Amino acid sequence: MNNHVEYFNVKTATIAIVVQQYLANNSVYVKTEEFREYPSIGHPKLTDWKTDTAFLCAELSKTELDGDDYFTSLYEMCKKHLLQFGRLIDIDLYNYIDELVLISKALYEMFGDHYPSEWGKSFWHDLQHSAFSKFGEHIYIHKFDALKTELIKLTDFQGL
Repeated sequence: MNNHVEYFNVKTATIAIVVQQYLANNSVYVKTEEFREYPSIGHPKLTDWKTDTAFLCAELSKTELDGDDYFTSLYEMCKKHLLQFGRLIDIDLYNYIDELVLISKALYEMFGDHYPSEWGKSFWHDLQHSAFSKFGEHIYIHKFDALKTELIKLTDFQGL
């Protein structure tokens, strides 16, 4: 696994985001779950990660960069995804949240400050809760057992 640095623009600033990349199935993937409390079951391809992160940065660039603006950027990404696919699978949502927290970290550290891990984890959970609240009817969660994987609608999963 190698570190990969990618540069993105937010307003007039250029930020650097560092992720780990690896090769699998003849594609380059990146690990983005730095602030998740559990490992990811699916990583985005490098090209998809760059496209998604650039979209989130562009959405943030339309704002004043207040705290709520990160949530608005996530909502816009989710709406775009829902228009394209009609549903939002947890793996995709969690990758978007990962990307947004990494953007937050990069913007904060651009000024030479340390971004505490606790901040990132707390922000990650806040974004997840907000997305579940806003898009719960459209979110599907992977359920694994020894023989198969299935998708369960979040609203059904919460009732278990």
